[in-house]
Amino acid sequence: MGLVHFSHTHLYSHLIMTLEGKEIWIISPESWGLSLFSKHYYALTLAEMGNKVLFLQPGPAGKQPHPNITLVQDNSYIKGTNRLPDSLAKRIHRLQVKRIMSAYNSTPDLVWVFDDSQRKHFDVFLPAKVIYHLMDLRAGQHLASSAAHADLCIGVTAGIVEKLQAFSKRCLHVPHGYVDYLATSISVPTVEEPIKAAFVGNLLIPYLHWPSIVQTITQHPQVHFFFIGSTGAGNLNPNAPKQNPAPLELISQASNVTLVGELSPADVQTFISQCDFLFYSLEFPKNWGPVEDAHKILTYLGTGKPIVGTPLSAYNQTKDLIYFTEAEELHIRVKEVVENLVELSNPVLAEKRRGFALNQLYSEHIKRIEAIL
Repeated sequence: MGLVHFSHTHLYSHLIMTLEGKEIWIISPESWGLSLFSKHYYALTLAEMGNKVLFLQPGPAGKQPHPNITLVQDNSYIKGTNRLPDSLAKRIHRLQVKRIMSAYNSTPDLVWVFDDSQRKHFDVFLPAKVIYHLMDLRAGQHLASSAAHADLCIGVTAGIVEKLQAFSKRCLHVPHGYVDYLATSISVPTVEEPIKAAFVGNLLIPYLHWPSIVQTITQHPQVHFFFIGSTGAGNLNPNAPKQNPAPLELISQASNVTLVGELSPADVQTFISQCDFLFYSLEFPKNWGPVEDAHKILTYLGTGKPIVGTPLSAYNQTKDLIYFTEAEELHIRVKEVVENLVELSNPVLAEKRRGFALNQLYSEHIKRIEAIL
């Protein structure tokens, strides 16, 4: 499977930019916190490459995550200005950008936009180049104009790239990335059940298929299920409900379930590496189309452990990486994996999964982006 796809590469020959020693702004819809997503990892990787990164986020700036990263609460946006006549909106947005430049003594060479909800006119960043990076179609509030005016458009899935290509020929397919952390000192708690399974992810997102998860827990009392991820307010859930969803409350009462809570990415990797298999169950509304990919999958694959979960179109052409099942039959597929754990955990298969993840390092993705930017 090709890891990065793009078309018309000759169009980029005049745009080459070396991503070292640059001033880079990253505009993120998610603030910095314990749980990290792609925009955070790109910021860290760029910082490690010697770039100065201004990370513009919706929430208050916390502790500096890296000497080369400055967190900025971007609260300058005035609601409704995107609906003003273009000339007036640009004037306002350009003034806001200049104030940020002045306050942080930063003139960007590159603006990496993961969130176009506040400033849809990318020319306010000139002469900086602009990358429009879409991780979720529903996050592209101004997709048509953003794609048309960016120097480079990036989609995390083939489906997103196809949408971007309707408005720009400067499109690149870059899948989710992976960070290969060193092992930490965290260990899995001692439990009575002989088999350990883990789920990683935000437990408050609406796309979890709870009926299949609850049924799987109930029908496999010999398996202890660890759930790692946010169950309350945090950088992923700034508007978390006061009460957890009923299914989450239900599984928290099961004797073979532990809600671990949020862990650092390095601790997550170490924790799940000590489990026997990993699982997930996702479902989008029917009018959204298929689930193409999920950020957690490379974290899973990096452990080399067997993975059970619902279909992901990005992995349709691969074998032995994920054992797919429809949500309603998750408990059946888990039973098969449990019964064949020794075979499915053999070193050859484990290395195949891990090798796939190692081919998706963020540092390698940036090299591919840099080569045509």
